[in-house]
Amino acid sequence: MIKQRQGDNKEELAAASGFDTLSRLVLSLAMLVVGTTSFVLYEKRPSFSYLGFWMATIGQVWLLFRGPSDSHSFWIFRQMSWTFNVIITLTFWGYLYRLEYLQIIFRDSALTHGLMALLHSLPYLAEVREILCHGIKYLRWDFGYTVATLVGYGVVNYVDDQIAGKPMYPMLTWQGASTLVFVAITLGIAFAIHSLGNFISSRGVFAGNTEDKKEK
Repeated sequence: MIKQRQGDNKEELAAASGFDTLSRLVLSLAMLVVGTTSFVLYEKRPSFSYLGFWMATIGQVWLLFRGPSDSHSFWIFRQMSWTFNVIITLTFWGYLYRLEYLQIIFRDSALTHGLMALLHSLPYLAEVREILCHGIKYLRWDFGYTVATLVGYGVVNYVDDQIAGKPMYPMLTWQGASTLVFVAITLGIAFAIHSLGNFISSRGVFAGNTEDKKEK
C-alpha cells in the first residue's frame, strides 16, 4: 500500500510538473508573439511603454528554462513584475479602455483592440499563474527598487513625450495637477500592493519553494 501511494504521488507530481511547464510555454510563446507584433506595428521609437509586459515576458522565458531561483534578486524582479502588472491592468481596463484610449492613440481596428487587450491581460494571467504554482515573497525594504523603477519609467516617459510632441497617456501629460494626482495614486497603489505582499509573505502564504530571506 505504501509503495502504491508513493507511486501515485510521483504520478501526480509528474502531471503537475508537466502542466506547469506546458502552461508556462504556451503563455511565453503567446506573449512573445503579441509583444513583438505590437512593437513592430506601433512602436516607432524606443520607450518604456511596454515595461510591465516585457518584465513579465522575460520572467516567463527565464522560468521556462531555469525554473524558480533562491536568489534575492530573483524575488525582487518577481515583486516588481507583479506590482507593475497589477497597476497596468487596473489602469488599462479600469480607466484607459473606458476612455476609448485605443481610438485616441492608435488607428481603430479589430487587430488593435485584440492586441491591446492581450497586452494588458496575458502578463497578469502569467503572474497569477506563477503565484499560484510557485508563490511570491515580499520584503519590506525591497519597495525602494519598485520606486526607483517607477521614477525611471516616469523620466523615460517624459522624454518620450517631448520627442513625440504629445503625451502617450491622457492622464500623464506632465502638465497641471492631473499628473501629480496620477503619480500619487500610482505610488499609493504600489505601496499598498507591496505592504499586502509583505504581510502575506510574513505569514507564509504563497511562500513558494524557497527559503525566506531574513531581514536585518
